[in-house]
Amino acid sequence: MMRTTCPAIYGSVGSPAGSIISKQVKTKLNLSFSPPSSFSQSPQQIDENTMLTFIINTSLGILATWAFYKTTIVLLFPENHAEISILALLRLLVRDFLASPGPSVLPLDQLSYTLLEDARKSGRLRGGYFVLRTENGVWSDEKGTSCILEIQNNWRKNNWRNMEGEWYALIKEPFVRFQTREDGEHVVALMVRHRSDWDAIPSTSNLIPEGFRVVQGWREKGREELKEKGNDLYTQESYWGAFDLYKQALHQPEDSVPSDLIHRNCAQAAFKLSLRDTAIQDATAAISANPSDPKNSLKLAKCHYAARNYAEAETNLQKLVTLDPLNVKGKLLLERCHQRIAETRGEYNWVKIRKPLNTRPSSYLDVADYTGPVEVKVGKFGKGLYTTKNVKTGDLLLVSKALQFVYLSDGDLGNSEKLKDMKLDCILEVAERLHNEKGLQKGFFELWRGKEGVEPRIIDDTYALDT
Repeated sequence: MMRTTCPAIYGSVGSPAGSIISKQVKTKLNLSFSPPSSFSQSPQQIDENTMLTFIINTSLGILATWAFYKTTIVLLFPENHAEISILALLRLLVRDFLASPGPSVLPLDQLSYTLLEDARKSGRLRGGYFVLRTENGVWSDEKGTSCILEIQNNWRKNNWRNMEGEWYALIKEPFVRFQTREDGEHVVALMVRHRSDWDAIPSTSNLIPEGFRVVQGWREKGREELKEKGNDLYTQESYWGAFDLYKQALHQPEDSVPSDLIHRNCAQAAFKLSLRDTAIQDATAAISANPSDPKNSLKLAKCHYAARNYAEAETNLQKLVTLDPLNVKGKLLLERCHQRIAETRGEYNWVKIRKPLNTRPSSYLDVADYTGPVEVKVGKFGKGLYTTKNVKTGDLLLVSKALQFVYLSDGDLGNSEKLKDMKLDCILEVAERLHNEKGLQKGFFELWRGKEGVEPRIIDDTYALDT
């Protein structure tokens, strides 16, 4: 047996003996099994049919893969699909598959109002939203069904816990699960991960369901009573409760309390909540209701100044000085506006700016941004800063203050856990500001996001914030 096998292997290189023995081996193999009928054709026919089938199947596979690739990138990346390679597409798909679900990207008018009893399965509630009310820390819907609500990555968590009275929240496409309480009752638990997926809404909002409206006691109260209760909550630093009561007062028939006073109180409460856009809206409504009151002009100017709208603040302060030439607060704020506007032209008083920092290192730096003869261009390795004209030593090119920052003490650098918490608070506060101040959003999302950055989605005139 060994003699027969070995010469057949070595002889197959080309010796005559090898050819003879190879034929013997083929004969023995043919006797050992019965080939399918399709193999009864000549070797030439077998090769052609097999090759033709292989070519057709391979071509169809390549065509299907290419169609899937083109369709996917056009649907997911309509703006820059021509620049995405197959490898980059696969990387993005794998990354998105492994990543946690992002924020809701559907406008509110494309979502369906949902009751807690309709949440029948665990997982992400796609296509729906809840309107919930909390009273004394208990969340429920308009049918009275209670639930557990967990808002993750919430910079305001301490402020929201201290809210008194009742208030309402809009929850978009949350994660749903079911828990059993200590008393054995099964309850729906909702979890929200992203800042743009939830918001506090006033009790006067059109989003409040009818089931809540019929039990709202404030509708039977007068302006004066609601305003005084709002003032009490404001002195207790319960700013959202005060804001909501002021909004309720505005929906009541006008009595001895003028509308501009209540709008001004709304603006102040919103200002304390860092709701800059809302504060400007209420202050504008106050000055529209009574343009001759200097307090309304001053309030609107303060709101614009806090939002870094220095030109608008200056305009309102000039009106204020015209109405009340002896208004000291207005004159001081007008002087600061002039300084900020000069700084936007590159005119900085560095000595005056540094002076408070020498005595109070953690003091707030009140300066405006300036962009000199530079522009941002996209290069091979990302965005870079390029000069637009010849510059010399000492020329001021750029002044920009961080959107958010934290102050560290000497002991913080060695405490990794504290540093981690401080960085997280910083990030969440940035997300909060972006959610509340639309004027910051455009510039922020124009920053370089890296080669694999995700294009932000705009919904309901704002950005979906992935936190």
